[in-house]
Amino acid sequence: MSPSHPQAPEIVCIALNPAIDQTVELEQFTPGQLHRARAVKQEAGGKAINVAACLADAGIPVAVAGRLGRENAEDFRQLFDAKGIHDRLCYVAGHTRINTKLVDLSSGTTTEINLPGSLSDPEGIPVTAARILRRAIAGDLTRWAIASGSVPPGWAEDIYATGIHHLKRRGVMTVLDASGAALRAGLDAQPTIAKPNREELAELVGRPLGSVAEVVEAARALVAAGKVERLLCVSLGHEGALFLDQARCIHALPLPLSVRSTVGAGDAMVAGIVAAQLQKLDLDDCARVASAWSAAHLVHQGPGLGAIETLEALIASVHLAEL
Repeated sequence: MSPSHPQAPEIVCIALNPAIDQTVELEQFTPGQLHRARAVKQEAGGKAINVAACLADAGIPVAVAGRLGRENAEDFRQLFDAKGIHDRLCYVAGHTRINTKLVDLSSGTTTEINLPGSLSDPEGIPVTAARILRRAIAGDLTRWAIASGSVPPGWAEDIYATGIHHLKRRGVMTVLDASGAALRAGLDAQPTIAKPNREELAELVGRPLGSVAEVVEAARALVAAGKVERLLCVSLGHEGALFLDQARCIHALPLPLSVRSTVGAGDAMVAGIVAAQLQKLDLDDCARVASAWSAAHLVHQGPGLGAIETLEALIASVHLAEL
């Protein structure tokens, strides 16, 4: 699949801390035991890169702004060329981090080992951050900016919040998909949309969220507090996802699938949410589209959506429950 998107994109994914994903397939993963890999694959990754790949696979023009190490950038260049992703990255000295994903084929679960990143910013972090923002809104065509992934070591925890404030002043709608302090600060900036998972939301509110009802209560409190302008989505793994606005809460139930890998499923959901916003879909249809995009990625390994011709059937198969 090699789509071409010559027109200037209206969507930019901000990748402050991208990664090369090394995926190792194991028949069965048992901690503390010797394993022989069935297959090993290395690809450009990181949350923002995954979101961009999914959008590109669906024929939606998209750019990536952020920072990337010069010494091992080839995997990213190949991905961008293959999918027609516009490259607005700032290239800096050093190697982009490598993350390891251990896929247990017997259970469909994935164990992730993510490194923090160690790129240098010789001009200083504020200068690099300003360059990234300028490239994110290049040409004043950007309508949506997706701030996705971890914050690099040494960078301010409120970097996404600062970026969201700046982008909102330029009329750009924003999506936040982060964790920890970056999520907390980012929500204070009131992004258009946010998508934490259950664990990230639990950390944010400072208590376990074992049941769906407990997640709903915490999510509704965030929406009521005005932490998002339009939509909050909470992904629940094998229990589906919640979609909330000021008036409603919908539970998108999981589809019965043979899961190949869970890596990037949340990123595919973010991409699906933005695709639904571009189509001006209501909350129900947004939940269906986003859930279908995530499901399409679950049966595909690597960046992107995989067999996008199955999306319509997946969308029709999504069941919703009003809560």
